[in-house]
Amino acid sequence: MANILIIDDDRFLLDILSFTLKKAGYDILTAMDGNEALQIIENDTPDLVISDIMMPNMDGYTMLEKIRNNPKTISTKVIFLSAKGNPKDIEKGYNLGVNAYITKPFNLQELLEKIENQLKS
Repeated sequence: MANILIIDDDRFLLDILSFTLKKAGYDILTAMDGNEALQIIENDTPDLVISDIMMPNMDGYTMLEKIRNNPKTISTKVIFLSAKGNPKDIEKGYNLGVNAYITKPFNLQELLEKIENQLKS
C-alpha cells in the first residue's frame, strides 16, 4: 500500500488523520513541521504528502518549494490541508506546484477521494 507523510503542528489532527489513513490501509509517517518533514522525505520518500501550510520553523509553501526543487522528490504528490482558504492562498499553492488543496474544516471522505485520485495519477 502507499506510503503517506502527514505534516501538521496540531498533534490531535495528526493523530486522527494517522489513525484514519492507517485504517484505510495506508502506511503513515508524521511530522510536526516542514524541517522535520524534509528530513523524513530525504530518508524515505513517500508516495504522497499531506501538509498544513501554517507551521512553525518552516511553512508548507517553503517546504513545497524545496520538494519541487529536489530532483529526487520533484514528482512527489502533495496535498495541502489548510485553514488558509483565501483564493490568493490557494492560487499560491497551485503556482508552487501543489497537486490538490483542501481547506479546513474538511470532509474526511473528500480527503480520502483526493488521496486516491493523486495516487492513481
